[in-house]
Amino acid sequence: EKPGSARYNPDLDMAYVNSEQNLIFLCCNCHTRIDREVDDFPPEKLFEIKAEHEREVLSESDNIPEKICYTAPENFIPRKVALASELKKGDVYFFLNRLEGSPLLDACLTSKKVVLLGEAGTGKSEILKSLAFELSALETCGLYPILYDLKYYTSESIEEIINQFYPKVKSDRLFLIFDSYDEIQNKNLNDFARKLNKYATSHPNTHILISSRNNFYTYADNDGIGSKFENFSEYSLCPLSSSDIRDYVSEHDIEKTLFDTEINSKQLNDLISIPFYLVEIVSLLESSGSLPKKQELMERIIYNRLERDFSKYSTTEALSDNYFSIDQSLQKIAFAMQCMKTYTISDYDYQKIILLEARKLLRYSGIFNIDSSKNWMFKHNNFREYLSAKYMTTFTIDEIKMFLCNTNGDIKTSWINVLSFLIPLYDGHELFNLIHENKSNLIFKFERERFSEQDRNQIFISIFEDITERNIWLSRSKYDEEDLAEFAQSKDTCLFLLSQIEKPQHFRCQSNALRILSCFRNLFGLDNTVRSVLFGCIKSAETRDYEKKDALEALSLLKLSNDSLTNYLIKGYNIELSSAYRYGIIKYLSHLENSEEYIDVFIKEYNSYAFNDSEYS
Repeated sequence: EKPGSARYNPDLDMAYVNSEQNLIFLCCNCHTRIDREVDDFPPEKLFEIKAEHEREVLSESDNIPEKICYTAPENFIPRKVALASELKKGDVYFFLNRLEGSPLLDACLTSKKVVLLGEAGTGKSEILKSLAFELSALETCGLYPILYDLKYYTSESIEEIINQFYPKVKSDRLFLIFDSYDEIQNKNLNDFARKLNKYATSHPNTHILISSRNNFYTYADNDGIGSKFENFSEYSLCPLSSSDIRDYVSEHDIEKTLFDTEINSKQLNDLISIPFYLVEIVSLLESSGSLPKKQELMERIIYNRLERDFSKYSTTEALSDNYFSIDQSLQKIAFAMQCMKTYTISDYDYQKIILLEARKLLRYSGIFNIDSSKNWMFKHNNFREYLSAKYMTTFTIDEIKMFLCNTNGDIKTSWINVLSFLIPLYDGHELFNLIHENKSNLIFKFERERFSEQDRNQIFISIFEDITERNIWLSRSKYDEEDLAEFAQSKDTCLFLLSQIEKPQHFRCQSNALRILSCFRNLFGLDNTVRSVLFGCIKSAETRDYEKKDALEALSLLKLSNDSLTNYLIKGYNIELSSAYRYGIIKYLSHLENSEEYIDVFIKEYNSYAFNDSEYS
């Protein structure tokens, strides 16, 4: 257009220059290249490129299929996602650091290959349904969503799945959404992962999203290696904030005072941040104005659901007259499906397991439905797992072991979530003893909210006391300090660990307690107490230098440094101290905001051959 600009031609009319016939739209990189390499891209070649592209677009437009219309999920609570590596640090870290997350679509457009992780009931399936609805409803979006429920997966290739929906759509226009990797039958899990990895590698421009429960997934390490799905970005759903919860409660006309009183008095605070439970808790308050205790919650949720279903179908059958029969049938089918390692069951198998009269009653149940393929399934995995556990409450401990444990006595991964429901239902402490005898770190695959705080503390103390009695390092056991801290952290657990630090049975006990405590994300208002105990541990003549190092690392990680401790360390520091203790001091000082003030200490250590020759160099 302007004299001196690339490709300026004074002989051309400005109306023609800006006409549709002459214009060509390019990305910034191609635009720069074409203007720089004028001889390689004369006008004739550019007109040829433009014409070819227009022919392709017109050809494709004649064959563009209509998008599948997905429906928006009911009772959906809008959510955002963040990198799983950030959210693994805990809700407290997330909110204190004011991390906001991003919409799932934005994350997928940025990363293209995404794994969405979360515990049961956190809303993974609902947000996938919402995304499929959003993509199918956007007329301006050129992406074609395919929402595929993996509970139906047998052994198809990814291409075969695609051809069921859009056989003629190019791969870079597809948006594959796979829900519930954890619900694939065990025999097909690795086969699907292999096929998806192969497809993702050969189709780098296809958007792929897959969801899975945390405890069925292997995370990538710090270098991004070792995950189940290669080169997929790992995201998790952001926790519901107090304002999210408050807004949802308000939308359903539940008084804030009633909600807060019931949640606090029934000790349900750790459940309301999980959408499944929040929705059901609000429904219970709407119907009865009160909530049950935590251990009775799932029972009330199921009864409330059945009551609504019977009312909806206007059946002449009374739920109160038939609840026992319905409950027994649901338990039986849930347990059968758990034993069969399946999330769906054919109508033929269903008829073999449940008698006709019971099946007539189950027709009114909204938590157990039949789909268009004549397969039966539970509305949510929580229902199937809870009812399976309830069915097993009449079993002896030996019968439970027969189903839960393999020939080596280890707990089977597929039964972990059922066991987590069974523990609070089962009388006595035999199940706790089973877990204790099993000495398996699978306990930490349990979804944390399934246990009461008291039960978690009991399990943790049992594990810690066993390690102490065996007089071994935590690293030599089956357990990881981060898993232990994440599973058990509470005020009582914190106080227990402090008692083991102040009065340990032996130095390994003290070291193990220090390492677990250093992984806590919340000190439950005990910051000053923890700082005092750790400082006392460092000053004590009875504490070995190795444990002093552990105490200093804990103070650093828990951000409990203060001037009094810093002055004590600087005053007592000299190059003749043991390398372990000096390592702890260096690590402590390096975490201080004013660490540059101690540069002389760092230089001394750098120049110290004794230090550099040690295991702590």
